[in-house]
Amino acid sequence: MYVNVLLLNGFSRSLTYKVPEHMINAIGVGSVVKVPLQRRFESALVQRVMPELERAVSFAVRDVHSFQTLPNDV
Repeated sequence: MYVNVLLLNGFSRSLTYKVPEHMINAIGVGSVVKVPLQRRFESALVQRVMPELERAVSFAVRDVHSFQTLPNDV
């Protein structure tokens, strides 16, 4: 499974990441995740979930690092 995310640091383009097997049931549209970006991790909002990549890419798609749970009243 892959996700398109929008970084919460103000970066305007969406980025694609692979969801590790152990996180598949925990991540969906609207989830807040931590993703690697260069040598740091950034918070991001999941905008779209895809079972497979829509087209071949010439680079390695990196994995989502972790996800953040929000309280039920948010």
